Amino acid sequence: MNLNYRLRQVGQRVSQRPRVVSESCRVDHDASDVRVPRDGADSLDEGSFLVALKEDHVEVESLAEWLQFRFELGQGGSAIDLGLPAAELVEVGAVDDEYPGHLADDGKIVVLKRSNALRRSLLLVLVAGVLACGDAPFGDVGGGASDWIGEPTLVSTATTEADGPALVPVRRVDWFNGDLPPVAGTTSAEIISGVYARAQPSDPFVQATPAEIALALPGIEFPSQVPPEVRYVTSQLVYDLAQISLSSEQVAAFGLWSVEPYTRSRSVGQQAVLTVINDPEGLAALASGTADTSCARFIDRQAACSVTSVEGSPAWELTDRLGVSLIWYSATYRYELFLRSGVNSGWAVPMADSARPLDSVSS
Repeated sequence: MNLNYRLRQVGQRVSQRPRVVSESCRVDHDASDVRVPRDGADSLDEGSFLVALKEDHVEVESLAEWLQFRFELGQGGSAIDLGLPAAELVEVGAVDDEYPGHLADDGKIVVLKRSNALRRSLLLVLVAGVLACGDAPFGDVGGGASDWIGEPTLVSTATTEADGPALVPVRRVDWFNGDLPPVAGTTSAEIISGVYARAQPSDPFVQATPAEIALALPGIEFPSQVPPEVRYVTSQLVYDLAQISLSSEQVAAFGLWSVEPYTRSRSVGQQAVLTVINDPEGLAALASGTADTSCARFIDRQAACSVTSVEGSPAWELTDRLGVSLIWYSATYRYELFLRSGVNSGWAVPMADSARPLDSVSS
């Protein structure tokens, strides 16, 4: 049968294919008014499937027509809708392929690459198999790689903001510096001087036990409720190294960790940071009622700001791409609680409301 030289203007030609059972089980007889695709290939060839027959006899021609009706993709349709590469048309010489080409409308020899058709068929089978695996077929992707590299699995029990706060008592956590050898002294000055002896060159943050910080900073508070992922709390006094005294502003810092401190980067293992700041002017302004309680005071922070309250006093919540910061005052200090991005920001105010004297929540 000389198929190469059938009438070109009515779409009766057979696309290049291997010499096996054909993708379509017949030569399609389209109506004379059917438009030929611009690539010169019949649309049945672009959308057909291989059909294997076992025992029963199937009406092949009817099946092929049904498949063409259901899976008629049109020119380039599969590449757009399914994310698969479209069939490519290439111009080849007279002897460039094992299988002879077919003439297109412009007289050129056209070969439809079989690799794309095969790839499309395999991907369709793969997609069908994955979709049959349930509602979350890719839920375990990456688990094997994590096991292979030995990355620890961090189990999160946090609720979403819509579920509301779900904090746990801080007494459940391990105070990382709790077993440091205590310094001599009982007064604030003695503790500050004794802790300074632990300082590392050029590092103003010096590890201290909660008891030492409570003695050095009378009246300091710490949240009695913390996120459920928190397992450790680190504690430091902050020094002005040149003066061998506490800094004039930030005087203490606490890190809330979900893993053993300093074994992972802070962006991965640290859930929150509580900073304690000495701000007598701010305290005086709040006490006198002259303090600016609007967000204008934080305009330089370049963060979205909203005014809230902690235990009936003004507080400010600042949100940026790194996380959320809650700022409030107690009777003695200004506090800034930073929750990293990914930690439930709805926990900030309840944590601040739960603040109690440090020595009462760390013992």
